[in-house]
Amino acid sequence: MKVVRVRVPPPAPSTPEPKLKIPRIFADDPSMRRRQRRGLTLVEVLVATVFLAICAASILDNITVSLIQMDRMARRAAALLAIEDEMERMRNVARTSHPSLAVVNTDVNLPGGVTATMTRSVLIGTSFTTTQNRRVSVLISWPERKISRTYTERLLVESFMKSNDR
Repeated sequence: MKVVRVRVPPPAPSTPEPKLKIPRIFADDPSMRRRQRRGLTLVEVLVATVFLAICAASILDNITVSLIQMDRMARRAAALLAIEDEMERMRNVARTSHPSLAVVNTDVNLPGGVTATMTRSVLIGTSFTTTQNRRVSVLISWPERKISRTYTERLLVESFMKSNDR
């Protein structure tokens, strides 16, 4: 028996996937192959570091401003509470029978170690039609710093009361 060898043609290829062609200028560039092996370049690291530093600086600036504002608002709230206490105390003071002008200065401690000056003035019946009325003014002032300058923060509350208000 004789064996006959027959050549069978290979099957026709199905539509092959198109291959991504890399331009020849990059295909043989040794720096591109080195970069793929090593990671990031120095310029990329510096750009990322500068970007992160700018972001961190702006976030820290916002945090600092908000902490300063919180301290300032805490002092204002404490000053307003001191004024309300003084007004309530004046409401409970016994009625004076003759018109007089009384001015009293006292020191008040506010949060953050700030000492404020509270000025209370009571005007009884001098500019009113009857002596039953009195005008109570409470002014509280304290030094406040804003960046490089110091200014005085003031809070004033005035009230008109009858002498027998309780």
